[in-house]
Parts: sequence; C-alpha cells; structure tokens
Amino acid sequence: MDRITQLKQYLEESPDDPFLYYALATEYTQKDVEKAIHYYEILLARFPAYTGTYYHAAALYEALEEIEKARLVYEKGITVLTEQQAHKLLEELKNAYYNFQMEYDE
Repeated sequence: MDRITQLKQYLEESPDDPFLYYALATEYTQKDVEKAIHYYEILLARFPAYTGTYYHAAALYEALEEIEKARLVYEKGITVLTEQQAHKLLEELKNAYYNFQMEYDE
C-alpha cells in the first residue's frame, strides 16, 4: 500500500485529525498540486489552529503565483502563531513573509 492510500485510510478512520490532512497535502505537493491545495484549504478552514499549515500553504500559493492568497495565508498564520505564542514557528513564518514582501511589494 502506498503512503497516500494509507493516509486516506487513516483519514477515513479519524476525519478530525488535522495531521492526516497535513500529511496528505505534503505528499501531494510534488505529485498533484491541486490535491495538495485541496487538503491545505481543508486545514485552513477546519483546523485554523494547526500551525504547520501556514508556512507550507503560503509557499505553495506563492509558487503557483497566487500572490493574494499567499499573502492572506501568511498574515493569518502570523496572527494564529502570535496568539499561540509559537515563537520559533512565528519567526520562521515572519522571515518567509518578509522575503515574500521583498519580492512582491513595491
């Protein structure tokens, strides 16, 4: 059984586990970007407190040149990580957002 099939099976058993959506998004990032986005969007909508989502979802939107979506995800992530006092993740996300702004802001 391949990893994606196994993760989908686990997801059927535990549909409220955000890690499974994250793992599927990660697996699909290199294979099927639309499916990766689908799982990241589920995470953003259903599990906004799942901190691992923001960096990777924003980076994927940026890679797809969906600049406004990337910006919104970065900004939402900074808010969530600040509220959760997730200092290390917050610094990583702020650095990524800073680089994003240097690239896309005039």
